[in-house]
Amino acid sequence: MHLPRPLVVGFSAPTFRLAINVRVSPRAQRRLAELTATFFRPPKGTNVEHITLGGRPVERVSFGASERPRAILYLHGGGYVTASPRVYRALAGHLARSAASVVFNLDYRLAPEHVYPAAVDDAVAAFTALVDVH
Repeated sequence: MHLPRPLVVGFSAPTFRLAINVRVSPRAQRRLAELTATFFRPPKGTNVEHITLGGRPVERVSFGASERPRAILYLHGGGYVTASPRVYRALAGHLARSAASVVFNLDYRLAPEHVYPAAVDDAVAAFTALVDVH
C-alpha cells in the first residue's frame, strides 16, 4: 500500500520534529519511532530473519533467493539515540530488493545508556563478522 505523498509529508513532518526534539526524552523518542514503523511495510516477498552478528542482534532482510548474495550492513538512523531495526525494516526490504542483496540491519547499542564508542564497536564487530562469513 502506498499513501499519497501529501498525507505522508503531513504526517511525517510534525512527527519527526517531535521525535528529534531535545526536550523529549530518548525513551519517548524511541516509542514514537516504533509507532511510526507500523505505517511502513517492506515489499511483498521480503524475508526477515532474526540472527546475531558480531555479538549483536541483527535483522537479516532478503528479497528472493540468490546463489551467493551480496551483503549490506545497514546502520539505521536515529542519531545513535533512537530508532531500531524494526523502524527501518521497510527501507531495508526495499534496499534488499533494489540492490539484489541481503541487508543486515544491526541493532546497535544506543546512547545515552551506552556511551561512545559502544555503537561504533558494535558496527565494527558486525562488519568484521560479516566479512568473515562472506
